[in-house]
Amino acid sequence: MPTRGGVASAENMRKRRLKRRLAQAVRAERLAQEQARREAQDAMRLRLALQAIPHSVVVWDEEGGVMLRNGPEPDPARTRSGDALIDAAVYELCRGAWRPSE
Repeated sequence: MPTRGGVASAENMRKRRLKRRLAQAVRAERLAQEQARREAQDAMRLRLALQAIPHSVVVWDEEGGVMLRNGPEPDPARTRSGDALIDAAVYELCRGAWRPSE
C-alpha cells in the first residue's frame, strides 16, 4: 500500500506531466498561428504580383477550379463577343488539361 508521500509524489508527477503537455500545446498553437500568418502574407504578395502582370494569368487547383485570376472575371455582357469566345475556349482547354487521361 503506498504511503501518503508516495500518493502525493505520484500526483505531483501527473501535474508536472500535464503542465509540460499544456506548454507543448501552447507552443504548437503559437507556431501554427505564425505559420498561418506567414502563409496569408505570402498569398497576398502573390496576388499583388499577379495583379501587376499585364497579361492574363489564371491559377487552377488540382480539380480544375480557378483558384486565382489576375484582373476581374470576364463579364459576357461587357465583353466583345470575340473576347468572350476566346476566354471560353481557353477555359475549356485548361479544364481539359486537368482531367486525368482515360
